[in-house]
Amino acid sequence: MNDKKRVVPKRFLVYIALILLWIPACQGKTPAASPSAGPGVSSLPHQIGNHREPRIIEAAYSEVKDIQQKPEKTLLPQTILRKIELSGGALIVFESRVEKDVLLYGFINDKGAFVQIGPIGSEPYLNHITAGEATVFGKSLIWIKGLEGASAIVSDYVEKRNGEVYPFLHLGKDVTIADVDHDGEAELLTQTGNPYSELSILKWREDRLQELLVNRALQAEQGVGYDSGQGVFTAGYANNEMNTYRLDSTTFTLMDK
Repeated sequence: MNDKKRVVPKRFLVYIALILLWIPACQGKTPAASPSAGPGVSSLPHQIGNHREPRIIEAAYSEVKDIQQKPEKTLLPQTILRKIELSGGALIVFESRVEKDVLLYGFINDKGAFVQIGPIGSEPYLNHITAGEATVFGKSLIWIKGLEGASAIVSDYVEKRNGEVYPFLHLGKDVTIADVDHDGEAELLTQTGNPYSELSILKWREDRLQELLVNRALQAEQGVGYDSGQGVFTAGYANNEMNTYRLDSTTFTLMDK
């Protein structure tokens, strides 16, 4: 008995040919890479290596409680170590009777009324005390600087108002008066820190004293400096990288290198 040859339908052969053509085409394609689950480069202010710095950083101020209060009038000290003449009176520096080597200061007006204000350093650094007057925050202020140690600066600001004086700020750091945000009004720029310099800006905003921590705003790992001539801040980062920013109002802008 002869076997009959099985005939394969042409339609089935067409299906097989299409499948054979489709397989190599699929092997040549790879799925698109999925985005990283971690933070994107644009969200990191500074990334070691091939990084991108943000060109704009918004500054965040926080409120500062001042120490303004009316000092009590008292008798003029018998022993005056220094007298610094100012308009409307003079600053008097004398030694504390309670704490050894601690220097105190007060203000005597033109009428002879004396008020004691507070400490201003230690006696070994008596000759390093400096003082002056300035208009800051629309207020008439007396500033005085002293030393509690070879590099421990004390800065006081006292407001003169209606012929009397009121303690305004007592800061255990160096202070510079400058228009750091280019708005035409002077701010107080404070500096402290070792080994890296830390800067903060004190500004009168919304009818109260507020502070901006510059190092935190710029996320500077290795200190921040201020160039008073150029009016810019230089921030240090890992691998000795440096970025320069200009502050306008409440915005830091990265300067071209």
